[in-house]
Amino acid sequence: MYRFSVLKKFKGEKIAPFYFLYGEEEYLGRLVLEEIKAKLSNAEQWRVEKFDLKNLSWPEVIDMAQISQGLFVSRRLLLLSGEYRDKDEERQKNKERKKSTGWSLNKPDKKAIEDYLAFPNPGSIISVLLIGEPKRIEGTSLYRFLKTFSPGKIVLLKLQAFPEEKKKWIHQEFRSRGKTIEEEALERMMELVGSDLNILYQEIEKITLFIGDKNKINIDDVNQIAGWMAEVDIWDLEEHLEKGEVAGCIKVLDRLLSQGIKEEYILHQLAKALKNIFLGKQLIQERKSQREVFKLVKPYLKENFSFYPQKLASFIAAVDGLSFAQLEAVFQSLKEADIALKQSGLPPEVVLENFFLQYGQIRGTT
Repeated sequence: MYRFSVLKKFKGEKIAPFYFLYGEEEYLGRLVLEEIKAKLSNAEQWRVEKFDLKNLSWPEVIDMAQISQGLFVSRRLLLLSGEYRDKDEERQKNKERKKSTGWSLNKPDKKAIEDYLAFPNPGSIISVLLIGEPKRIEGTSLYRFLKTFSPGKIVLLKLQAFPEEKKKWIHQEFRSRGKTIEEEALERMMELVGSDLNILYQEIEKITLFIGDKNKINIDDVNQIAGWMAEVDIWDLEEHLEKGEVAGCIKVLDRLLSQGIKEEYILHQLAKALKNIFLGKQLIQERKSQREVFKLVKPYLKENFSFYPQKLASFIAAVDGLSFAQLEAVFQSLKEADIALKQSGLPPEVVLENFFLQYGQIRGTT
């Protein structure tokens, strides 16, 4: 695995009682957390407990960190995640909230953190993952206060990667999949999809699936799979699937196959869309609002996009329109389609059209 500079800096450090990870590269945050977990592997037993930073006060966090472990757990990693907004944005997003956000500290918050770090519980590790613009996060009272502590008490890591690092990482990710990418194609890929590591990782997987047995990726491959025409068709397919529109799914399928899109790639996108619906149902059960769920499942779709309401509506239609039992039946049908594509010798259009017909029957729309 290619090691970004932030990971090189982190490697070799001793376990600290508190980590503060911040910036716009959530992908790097996940890699750092994996490093922390790897360091904890020497402990006999440990577990991760996840919380939303905006739903807890710091005295509550500290109370949890001070709890002694049971007989079968020697360490815990308390992961508090959130997305930073400044005060004006926060008020606009949630005018009714009375509770302060986790990055805006008052005196009791500071005292709770300070008292805890004077004698931290060796069985607990607090880790904050705050996603947002680094300079704005560095202006919060939380960051300014945490910066006053020694590195032995608190590790602050800015989640950033330079363009050349990202290019080396892309090359390495393709090599790990048995592929190489021409430099011109790599530049075009970053031009089309941007430089966010999360999105780039998704594109790497998509392109790998798209080219099949081909080993070298050129600019035509990138244009075809990362360009707008293929992407628009995939979005159309996902939207028809969410709405239960079988005829629309088959129509888009014909377009994709006529463009030379591989059936493996189409199957991958269908599985991804269905997993998103399953995740959406789980989050709804946790009493999250529809917009919160949509943002968690599809963070790349922003509210200022003109098509946002349409995408939100079609996604919620699928979440409401399919039970967990029906989703299980759909996943089984998709699994059977995957086996048929690999073993039956039937044309891809026949196998996938049959899947869409079965999906419509399960959904009750045909």
